[in-house]
Amino acid sequence: MAQTKKHLLQDGEKIRLIRENTTSLSQIEIAHHLGISQSSYCRIEKGDTSAKLPTLNKIADKFGVGVKDIISPEGIKILSYAEK
Repeated sequence: MAQTKKHLLQDGEKIRLIRENTTSLSQIEIAHHLGISQSSYCRIEKGDTSAKLPTLNKIADKFGVGVKDIISPEGIKILSYAEK
């Protein structure tokens, strides 16, 4: 169970890093694009919940990355976003 929570947190952190480093969009703006509440989107970024595949696809499309970039354990591309 702890490993699942850790993995969710990592994915949420990646989503947050990508949002902050590739767009100037707020959580509210992204949530509106996704058709979910800001609080639901915030829980995804915090790792409290995982996004379903259709939502992950929308997130990836909005940020111009692949779903694999978000869910990959390596996070190689994510590091390059964080360094910009």
